[in-house]
Amino acid sequence: MGMKNLIALGKIQMPDIRESYKTALVPVGIAINFVGMILVRTLQLPLFLDQGGIMLVSMTCGPLWGIVTAVINTVVNALTQGPLQWFFIFTPITTAVIWGFGTKYGMTRRWLTYIILCIALALGLSIVTAPVVVYLFGGLGGGGVDLVFIAMWKAWGDMLTARFWSEFISSIIDKGILSILVLSIIRAMPIKEFQRVTPWYKEKKAE
Repeated sequence: MGMKNLIALGKIQMPDIRESYKTALVPVGIAINFVGMILVRTLQLPLFLDQGGIMLVSMTCGPLWGIVTAVINTVVNALTQGPLQWFFIFTPITTAVIWGFGTKYGMTRRWLTYIILCIALALGLSIVTAPVVVYLFGGLGGGGVDLVFIAMWKAWGDMLTARFWSEFISSIIDKGILSILVLSIIRAMPIKEFQRVTPWYKEKKAE
């Protein structure tokens, strides 16, 4: 019974909040993304940390609002960093879709499936991003992940494989950190309706 309860999935009722509140969360999510991106670039970390805001909006407002946040975030990136950012538009959209629908179908309500969702997200992002970096940018994305990629490329000799696994390993760590951040933000939010999509919701309900 224990294992069955841990992995049981089913469509859940998303937080019932006003559209104005959802709209207000979009720029907050984009701001969170930029703070993470600046931190990574400043410290040259082999991570990304630039999609925490998309995860937050997708988890609290649903995948559609996550996609809206992802598209606006890409527009801002293109305006501030150059038009090449448009090539990566499907990366944040993938985050919104996987994290948003994962939440909608209860994967964020249990710790085991929450971890599985993080791994699935890392896998999806690696599949979408690695070919873009390899075929359009010669394998180098201009971040700390390049150090991991170069080491794997020298060891294996295949650029696409090395880029995929460097993206996957970095994304696993990256999304683990961001998932903890997102849960912490949701737990601190004054609107208790958001607790519905978290692993501790049933515990609070029982109380």
